[in-house]
Amino acid sequence: MEEELSPEGGSIDPELFQAVLGDMVTEDRIVFLEDEKLTSSFLYTAEKRIYTAVSSRGRQFSEPVLDDIEDYVDRKQGEMGIVLSDEQREAIRIVNRGPKVFLLCGYAGTGKSTVSRALLDLLSIRYPKEKIMCCAISGIASDRIRKLTGYRAQTIYSLVFKHQEKIPYDVLLVDESSMVNTELLFRLITRLADSAILIMVGDAAQLPPIGAGNPFSDIIEKQMAPAVTLTRIYRQSEDKVIALFANDIREARVPERYTADYGDFRFLDVSIPNYFGLKQRVKSKAMKEGDLKKLREENAQKIVEVLCETAATYKGLLAETYKNRDYAGYLNALQVITHMKSGPLGTEQLNVALQHLLNEASARPERCVTLGRTTLVLRDKVVHVQNMNIDCIRPADYNLPDRDDHYYIDRIYNGMLGIVIAVNRQDETLHVYYPADKTIAAYSFDEARELLKLAYALTIHKTQGSEFRTVLIPMTLSHFIMLNNKLLYTAVTRAKEKVVLVGEDYAFRSACRKKDVTVRDTVLKMLPMPV
Repeated sequence: MEEELSPEGGSIDPELFQAVLGDMVTEDRIVFLEDEKLTSSFLYTAEKRIYTAVSSRGRQFSEPVLDDIEDYVDRKQGEMGIVLSDEQREAIRIVNRGPKVFLLCGYAGTGKSTVSRALLDLLSIRYPKEKIMCCAISGIASDRIRKLTGYRAQTIYSLVFKHQEKIPYDVLLVDESSMVNTELLFRLITRLADSAILIMVGDAAQLPPIGAGNPFSDIIEKQMAPAVTLTRIYRQSEDKVIALFANDIREARVPERYTADYGDFRFLDVSIPNYFGLKQRVKSKAMKEGDLKKLREENAQKIVEVLCETAATYKGLLAETYKNRDYAGYLNALQVITHMKSGPLGTEQLNVALQHLLNEASARPERCVTLGRTTLVLRDKVVHVQNMNIDCIRPADYNLPDRDDHYYIDRIYNGMLGIVIAVNRQDETLHVYYPADKTIAAYSFDEARELLKLAYALTIHKTQGSEFRTVLIPMTLSHFIMLNNKLLYTAVTRAKEKVVLVGEDYAFRSACRKKDVTVRDTVLKMLPMPV
């Protein structure tokens, strides 16, 4: 009998493994599913509850909001100055019929936000505006949906944290729903009033949620509730191609003429000449592998240089937004998004380079503090990396003489982006302003060491649900394991105004063509289609 090895290199005792597994089953900590699959009891219960709640709500309809919905659609087109697609019109018709759950899926540039606003305006005819709430995973995303629809918004985390029993809204629109994992949707849907309407809006082509499950896609696939998928792409002008190119990438195609100069898309080619010819030379022993490796390393440094040169052109914009106290604009003006954490083009090294390049305060030691491997500086862009209760204060109270009397405990969530606004070396504290969430958090140096990272460069996963004016993306075959169309599609669609890709032409083409075929096994997938 062959000995089975653990990931650490040691052997696994089959009898001990079976005994531990048996204890977990006895204690109801895990549940066996079909095909010898298993899951945690919590996830099993949560997905069964989601299935029951969504399927039940999906079959419940109230009276239509309006008798003549076509007249409403025609008037709404005139008010918004647009022509709604047949898919968008159908979404409005379905919501008018009064379902308790509705899902709107749309790819990049298909007008999800436009139709979301029309849906909420329709429901506001029946429900008071103060009883309508939007929410999203991140503060940036919730702030964006607030601006686009005109309705109040907050993060999903804040919503479920503040309302432990029942969420007091008649209509709840969840934006970026493809980012909502099983646990979060379970906590959200179990707090909804029975009479409340849930609208889920998302893009199933993006990365699945961080955390277990893929409920938005599963609910659509299982037809648990009425849903519409938007496919028509709205192009603002011939010079705007982000949406078109993003959808080419989604379908695993290399966009045509992607090296041309567009108003919202640029590819800065920093390739190794005749790269594949050189690989053949290595294969035929005409060139040493070490020589090609050195070329790759040198090219990675060239990509860093070109990326930093491009980022430097935004220093004036960043300085202006900061000077004008447009802190949200400061955070959203420019974002480097990369596939990996390590290596010369990973977040760790890029953040150090970008900090020195973009934050002039980094040259002043009195405004810096080194915490472990990270040095944080006044005006630094940072990301909070764990859900944690932190001492917070409202911006309006921050400069009061009795500031210490105004602190309160609030939840700061993984992925929140902020700005370091104070570094107090004497008290060993620093303060971070989170403009999307309108709060200032006070960290001890020990807390900051564990909870804060530089955010000039972020991984694609870390930017899910966020949007930035300009996005810079390094492309290199060094990130080959992470080069696929779903990751690249997600990165490109984080850009609101412009995306600039810097790097190897062949890495970009490879990422476009490599279709992500990863499928998550979930309880929802295994459950039958609702009758």
